[in-house]
This record gives sequence, structure tokens and C-alpha cells, in this order.
Amino acid sequence: MKHRLSGAIALALIAATGGSLALLDVIPLASAQTTPDQASPRHPGPRPTEHIEGKLAFLKTELKITPAQEPQWGRLAAVIRDGAAKMEQSMARARADRDNASAIQRLEMGVAMADARAAEMHAVLDAAQPLYATFTDEQKKAADTLMPHHGWGGPHHP
Repeated sequence: MKHRLSGAIALALIAATGGSLALLDVIPLASAQTTPDQASPRHPGPRPTEHIEGKLAFLKTELKITPAQEPQWGRLAAVIRDGAAKMEQSMARARADRDNASAIQRLEMGVAMADARAAEMHAVLDAAQPLYATFTDEQKKAADTLMPHHGWGGPHHP
């Protein structure tokens, strides 16, 4: 069960952090599809905060969050929103700095981004554990299905 929870939490964090926003990336959106053009510096692709409220609403509905679970859900959603905003700011700074950065500076920026993602994952884990503990078996099954087993987002592969 701990493995499932950490996967669910990782998804929530990544969903919020912009790495691929794993938790929220389970919801396909046409506007969130990245084309080769969008990957260019002029078109950086979807922002971590893009459509976050709709994605959270979808997840809340699919998980069938009850009124009793509302406080725990609210804490998790706030952590996800905050993580997405922080990641978006971090990504913007990195994009602005990368063209004038040396190879070592770009590696340092990559490490800083990875460290930020790890910190966000811990924050999501801390917020998701109390919520997951209140889930019924049906809710746990839904969470385990909606959240990828890997921590970097993308499609769910059983």
C-alpha cells in the first residue's frame, strides 16, 4: 500500500510541479499537447498552472471526495496549486537564463530544478497521505488508476 500511496503522491506532485504534472496530466487536453514547434524557445509548451483548476475539479469528481474529506482535499489542492506556481516561476527563470549559461551552469540549473521537484513531491506526499488514509476501497482504486506508477507523468501504463 505504501508503494501505491507514494505513486499517487508522486503523481499529485508532478501534476502540480510542471515536470509533466503527473497527477493532473492524466486529464488529456488538446491545448496541452506539445508539438515540435511548441518545444522551441518561442513556444515553451503548456505552463504548469494551465488548466489546473479544471484538472483539480476533474480529479476531485473522479475520486468522489466526500464532504468529510474536503479539509484534506483542500490542503492537497493548495499544495498542488502552490507547487505549480513555483515550478512555473522556476521554469521561466531557467528559460531566461539558459541561452547565456555555460554547460556547467545549465547542469546546475537542472540539479536545482530536480531538487525543487523533489521538495514539491515531499510536500504533496505530506498532504496526500492523510487524504488517502480516509479513502474507501473504491476511492483508493480510482486514485491508483488515475495516478501513473512512474513519477514523471505521461500516460498510465499498468
